Amino acid sequence: MTELREPYRVLFLCKHNASRSLMAEAILNKSRQERFQAYSAGLMPSAQPHQYTLEVLAEQGFDTTGLQPKSVQQFLQADAPKIDMVIGLCQSVQEDGEINGVFPMTAHWHINDTDSVDSTSDTDKETFKQVFLQLAQRLHLLIDLPDEKIEHLVQQTV
Repeated sequence: MTELREPYRVLFLCKHNASRSLMAEAILNKSRQERFQAYSAGLMPSAQPHQYTLEVLAEQGFDTTGLQPKSVQQFLQADAPKIDMVIGLCQSVQEDGEINGVFPMTAHWHINDTDSVDSTSDTDKETFKQVFLQLAQRLHLLIDLPDEKIEHLVQQTV
């Protein structure tokens, strides 16, 4: 009989936690909640999610209730969940040695930048749709990894 393991806790990091990391959190939590528990945070979190983040997730059938930017500091508290894997999603996180010392990176995914999108054009919204698709594709690859491969990733970051 296989021993049940607690879910792998994955933290997605971005500078503002307003789009890419929030999308990754939502996608992973909806995809395989029993095997993974996803969180997201930002180095300098925005006050609110980007409107296109919430719109694109809602269009894809995601419940966005409570999906808000959070500070990485929240995950440094004594009562914070133990993080098994950290995936950076923006250049700022990849370059930040202080965070890498506290949270060793499991991976850094080069996902299209949404930080520069401010307007409300259909073209800009399309950028968010592309980011959603990129994240969904990578997350499904992660989900499909066998436990022994994931354990190897976890052991490298502890």
